[in-house]
Amino acid sequence: MQKRPYLLLSCLVIGLGLADEFAFFDACASGDAVALVELAPRVDLNYADENGDTPLLLAVKGNHSQAVEVLLGLGADVELAAEYPADVDTPLTAAARYGLSHMAALLVARGAAIDGQGRDGRTALMAAAAHGHRSTVTMLREKGAQVDAMKKDGTSALCWAARAGRASLVLDLIQAGAKVDRADFVDRSQPIHFACQEANENTKATLQHLLTFGADANARTGILPPLEANGKPKENPERDELEGGMTPLMVAAYAGNIVAVELLLGSIGTSTVQGVPAVDLRDVRGQTAIVYAAMSGNDKVIDVLVARGADPDLPSADGRAALHHAAFAGHLAAVKALIAGGATVDQPAALSNGAGSGHSALLLASHEGHLKVIRCLLKNGAAPNAASKDGATPLIAAAAGSKVKAVRALLKAGADPARRLASGETAAMLTSDREISSLLYHAQAKVLADEQQANMNQGDQGEHDEEEELDVAEEDEEDEEEGEGSDDPVPGSIRDHGGASQGRVEDVELERVDGP
Repeated sequence: MQKRPYLLLSCLVIGLGLADEFAFFDACASGDAVALVELAPRVDLNYADENGDTPLLLAVKGNHSQAVEVLLGLGADVELAAEYPADVDTPLTAAARYGLSHMAALLVARGAAIDGQGRDGRTALMAAAAHGHRSTVTMLREKGAQVDAMKKDGTSALCWAARAGRASLVLDLIQAGAKVDRADFVDRSQPIHFACQEANENTKATLQHLLTFGADANARTGILPPLEANGKPKENPERDELEGGMTPLMVAAYAGNIVAVELLLGSIGTSTVQGVPAVDLRDVRGQTAIVYAAMSGNDKVIDVLVARGADPDLPSADGRAALHHAAFAGHLAAVKALIAGGATVDQPAALSNGAGSGHSALLLASHEGHLKVIRCLLKNGAAPNAASKDGATPLIAAAAGSKVKAVRALLKAGADPARRLASGETAAMLTSDREISSLLYHAQAKVLADEQQANMNQGDQGEHDEEEELDVAEEDEEDEEEGEGSDDPVPGSIRDHGGASQGRVEDVELERVDGP
């Protein structure tokens, strides 16, 4: 009982301390310099609030110069970055991000490192460039900021300005000495690749500046960069000479950046690289720009590429062409654009050396259950019974993938339920879906009935023909046997029509191909 007053006193002290902290943070955010001076002795000047912002960051973001001066005079850390979950900025990168040129200049004057990095590795110049604050970029450059300073991943201010479509800043940075061909450390992307990643109103001007000052329209990204033990990408001049990465056209095609696609096509024209048309260059996986457009479903880009001579039937390293990728992903508009552009509807996924599964676009769409794509392909002449190397048909793929609507559509189009894999399984043996099993059973029963009827009709026709021959020859051969029907055997009963042989779906499993 005697300890209770001390407990109450402790709670009171803690409560007063918290009240002081809350009041102090409010004063920083509102720029109340008088309150800051009064409360500062009772709080930690570098303690972050529940959002991860330090007092100095709150004052900077609020653009309160006097409050910033007070905090710095009282000993606040000018380099201390925000903590999770706030932004990763230091006070200087925060000022640059928001385009607060006067605030940024004040922080530099009070000792902030002009090329200091936030927790994400960005410098103030990068932050200002990425957000299009031209006056802040100019001020930072005048105070000595390095135009080619890099994050840990190797990206520079020019990369971020190019990605955001800051055309005027791109020009400023280039004229200030930024290198247009400097690649990052992750995948060797150059500023021109960054400019193609996102479409915006300044994409054209941004690319024009880069190309005018020497950027390569066919520049390649790198391949699988090695990492040091600390996880940091490592520069490797020998690796950087490797060919096989993505060109700017591939990046733009995948992103659906049609403005960039058109401008790049105008730049490369009808040029070739080692005898290959630039529009049909492939990356290390054998994928062309039109394949990337198909993978992401960018039908308008496909139209532009086809109009400029892109070959829609060029296979990737796994044998799949653009139509296979579009069908697999269910991109109906892209499928239609490719067919209109001359893509071969039943082209098997195979290379001239025999590599590849032999899957058709219809088989891939069937396995994934893309009903509209299936109907489109069938309407345009896709063969419902085209088999891959292992004997898989679209119907087998749809059954293995438990795609009921796809099975219905294929059966309606004439798919044969009796077709088998090379290992002997039919579609019915590869599904555990009762509705699909029922559909296949009735379809097979109908096939048997039709064959039996055809055999009977053939027998009747043979008998009729023999009678006509006898009449014409006027021969009296009443003791001769009647003509026999077809020698084709009637197929036997349907095996396992009531259920499915489970555990064999992997026989027709399809490899998924990820985007870049």
